[in-house]
Amino acid sequence: MNPMNPAVLSDGTLMVPLSDYGRTTPGGDFAWLARGRDWVITSADGARTFSLPLFVTEACGRSFPELAVDASEGYRDRLYSVCNDSSFAHVYLHISSDRGERWSAPVAVNRGSGPSPYVRTAAIAVNRDGIVGISWYDARNDRDESKGKYRCQEIFFTASVDGGRTFLPEVKVSSAKNCPNTAANGQVAERWPAGGDYHGLAAAANGQFHLVWADSRDGIYKLRTATVALRPKANRGQKP
Repeated sequence: MNPMNPAVLSDGTLMVPLSDYGRTTPGGDFAWLARGRDWVITSADGARTFSLPLFVTEACGRSFPELAVDASEGYRDRLYSVCNDSSFAHVYLHISSDRGERWSAPVAVNRGSGPSPYVRTAAIAVNRDGIVGISWYDARNDRDESKGKYRCQEIFFTASVDGGRTFLPEVKVSSAKNCPNTAANGQVAERWPAGGDYHGLAAAANGQFHLVWADSRDGIYKLRTATVALRPKANRGQKP
């Protein structure tokens, strides 16, 4: 199992997500489950005791889903879980409006990834206004499928201003392609073709979103950052 980032509801309830994707066989070998499963467990007493697992989805495959909670007035305590599927074709968002008891069907976020999508390691954050920001690695601009998981990727971002029902047009955040398969990266590209199992996305006090990710534009992975600000409400039909 993989435990992921926790979140806290407005009444102090702790939400802990986890992925369940394999078992050790009687012979001591590891076996993948046919479908990975994602869950959340909750604690209302400061992590002294926890609930039974609450089922989220089987759509994510063997990824590292991230959890976010909305603290705004409009969608207070709405939960969001984001992941990629096992084929790396979709970034999926799941939504819960009842504290994790029930979750929506997966909502595809990367609508513009093209006819041969390859996406990895999505991240999510919710700002003070209830705007849901989602970012991910995307190889839409490198269509050489013969490269497999070594296709060159870029960081893309989108946002939802209506609680995850619809999304603004996707924008490319990184200014150059991140190509993992280089001599300097060595075996890192084999295990982490997106530079790691996750990247960082956080909402600042002013409502902007800050990203940090592993970027190999110089031939070796380095950390890079960017800030995303949304346009005023009158221009929301435009890109962030």
